[in-house]
Amino acid sequence: MRELRACFITVMVERFQILHSIPGIGVINASALVCKYGNASHFINARGLAVSLRLTPKLSSSGLKHQMQGISKRGEPYLRKQLTHGARAFLMFCEKRENDALC
Repeated sequence: MRELRACFITVMVERFQILHSIPGIGVINASALVCKYGNASHFINARGLAVSLRLTPKLSSSGLKHQMQGISKRGEPYLRKQLTHGARAFLMFCEKRENDALC
């Protein structure tokens, strides 16, 4: 049982380190994403994750008219808020350092 727990913790730490290496994803965001989604292999692409967090705007269409509405407040509000703050912080970082390789 101890070996199984150690293996599980090792896998979670590896996933945490991968997420933490993404610009704009800090310790809090990485740990929250790992706790919420774990593997996240059930998402086909990144948009699937964004849709599950309700970060994508609602699409309303009728005939040839397409209209994008705001993001809904359903889903996981804590993760949505944290990821939004991380993205804003990264954009401010890029404004100050225009020649940085990350930006």
